[in-house]
Amino acid sequence: NDGYDEDDDDGYYEDDDNRYNKDDDEWDFDRFKGSYKVLVIRVVDTSGNSVTQSEERLYNDFFEDENNLRERYLQCSDNQLEFEPATGSDVNNGVLTIEIQGNSKEKRWFTIRNHVMNQVYPMIGDTIDDDMYYIMMVMPNTVDFDGAFAWSGYPSRIISLQSMVASLPMVQGHEMGHALDFSHSGKVVTGDYWEDQTKDPTCIMGYEGLLTDSGSAMCFSGSKTWYTGWYDDYHQTVKPHMQQSFQGDLVGIDDVVNGLTDPDKHTLVLRVKGPNEKDLHIMYQRQKGVIQDLEEDGDTVVVTEQARGSAQSWSRATLGEGDIYRVSRWNGGVNSLIVQVCQFIMGGSPDKAHILVYIENKSDINCKTGFTVPTPSPTQSPVPTSSPTQSPV
Repeated sequence: NDGYDEDDDDGYYEDDDNRYNKDDDEWDFDRFKGSYKVLVIRVVDTSGNSVTQSEERLYNDFFEDENNLRERYLQCSDNQLEFEPATGSDVNNGVLTIEIQGNSKEKRWFTIRNHVMNQVYPMIGDTIDDDMYYIMMVMPNTVDFDGAFAWSGYPSRIISLQSMVASLPMVQGHEMGHALDFSHSGKVVTGDYWEDQTKDPTCIMGYEGLLTDSGSAMCFSGSKTWYTGWYDDYHQTVKPHMQQSFQGDLVGIDDVVNGLTDPDKHTLVLRVKGPNEKDLHIMYQRQKGVIQDLEEDGDTVVVTEQARGSAQSWSRATLGEGDIYRVSRWNGGVNSLIVQVCQFIMGGSPDKAHILVYIENKSDINCKTGFTVPTPSPTQSPVPTSSPTQSPV
């Protein structure tokens, strides 16, 4: 390492066209598996500006309490991706306090980051160069974050956070997602791109979870889940332009994590692919367990669009029972792509959403054929009762 230039922002403000144009076969699925060390750096300066959290508090908030960076990724990945406290000289349970000379107030975040790294690198440079290592650098609230409160590269080994948000699981998980090379996940709500690019309420790469110390139990959209590779046994691809259609059962991530599903019978993420279309990813966001805290769009089938691993994703449809999502002139043809939810089958092991995907006028599949809804056998002779009440929705 040749040192960090205090005026170098490492291109954090510029989109890298090569990054967005990577083919799927260049995507690094291995990045999403394994055990990584995380060093939380607590920054203070000689003028009295300091991170408000103690080392002990930061350890608890990143690694130890009920919802944090470590716990969120362990739950979402079914223990395939783990972030552990780093060790080393002067490192206290994964946390290292670094004092910089001068006044950090109103200095730009990357200037402070580079000052800190120039101090840290001689201490633990060999460890930092390890590919299995991340740094979460927590800075005083007085540092200038250019209108944001956290920054990470795409991908990156260093994440910078203001003290006021550093303890929030939603922010920790979101910024680590960027470090893993994920862009945002959005939903068209306001019509303003910059507002909507983080409006997907089903995804950590949106920003619709609770910004509190307890945070939200949530994971990723169908598109992001596909590109983690955590559940590739439960992935399927359908290519409607090749006269392929899909009729089957989607299951939720919590039932997969809890071993209630069978990859030969069930699908977690269905990818719809056409050479002239951005990929669609269809996922049943069954709201329970590891994603029990979705603020919106829980218990629906959500269609998201994402061209490739590093690209922005967009929620294009949230479908309830009987709903249809239609894409006109799919793949440049004359007919529409149809995504239809036939029925939710709840209370089972697993819960399921039976769906169809096909090209209109090119397939004869429909919701009345190809599946049956299981009914329990009666346990005793019928007993007269008053008129039934409506089942909860």
